[in-house]
Amino acid sequence: MAKVLLKALDILALFDHSRPEWAEHEVAAALDLPTSTAHRLLTSLRSRGYVVRARSGRYRLGPAAMALGRRASNGALAPSLRAALERVAAETGETAVVGIRDPAGGGLLILDQLESSQRLRLALEIGFVQPLHAGAASKAMLAHLEPREIERVLTEPIPRIGPATITDREMLLRDLEGVRRLGHARSREEVIEGGWGVASPVLGVDGEARAVVGIVAPVARHSAKAEQSAVVAVARAAQAAG
Repeated sequence: MAKVLLKALDILALFDHSRPEWAEHEVAAALDLPTSTAHRLLTSLRSRGYVVRARSGRYRLGPAAMALGRRASNGALAPSLRAALERVAAETGETAVVGIRDPAGGGLLILDQLESSQRLRLALEIGFVQPLHAGAASKAMLAHLEPREIERVLTEPIPRIGPATITDREMLLRDLEGVRRLGHARSREEVIEGGWGVASPVLGVDGEARAVVGIVAPVARHSAKAEQSAVVAVARAAQAAG
C-alpha cells in the first residue's frame, strides 16, 4: 500500500507550470512504470478528483489537487510572512509573492501571492517552482545560500528561461554579489516576457535566506521611480519578517 501511495504522489509531482498536461504513456516513461500501472493509478486519482482527463486524452491536475494546494499554502505561511506579503501588495499595488527553497528539489517554490487589483497584472502560480538562477525572487534566494550550493547551481548548464535570463556564469556571480551587497535582487524579463520584479531575502540567524518576498509587474508600468519604491517596500517587509 505504501509503495502505491508513493507512486501516486510521484505522479502528482510531475504536473507543474512548465508541463501541466501528461499522457498516460508519458507518465509511465517518466517514472519507469508499466503502462498498466500508470493507467491504474491515474484512474484512481481521477476518481478522487486529483486529476482530470481532457478531450485530448491527456491528464492535468483536478479540483481536489488544487484545493489541497490552497489548504497547504494557507497553513504553511507563517504569520510574519503573510504580513510581509500584505504589506508589499498594499505599498506597491503590484502582485506580491513569497517564495521558499523547494523541499523536493533545487528551485524556488512560490508559496503564496496576492495579485494586483490592476487590470494589467502579472501573477505566478502558487506551487510553481522556478530555477534558482532566473528572476529576482530566485536570485534573492540563491545569493544567500551556502557557497557550495551556489557553486552546484552554477556548474550545471544555465538554461535560458526568459528573453533576458542571465546564462553567463561570471555575469551571474557578479549579479549575486550585488544582491548580497545591496540586500535585494532585480530582474527584467528573466522568467516572464514583459515582466520585471524585485525581491529581498528573509534571512535567518545563520545568514541564509529562509524565504524571499518580492513583486512581479508588467514592464508597461515600469519606471525608475516604481522600481525604487518596490525595492524599499520589499526590503522593509523582508526585514520585518526576519
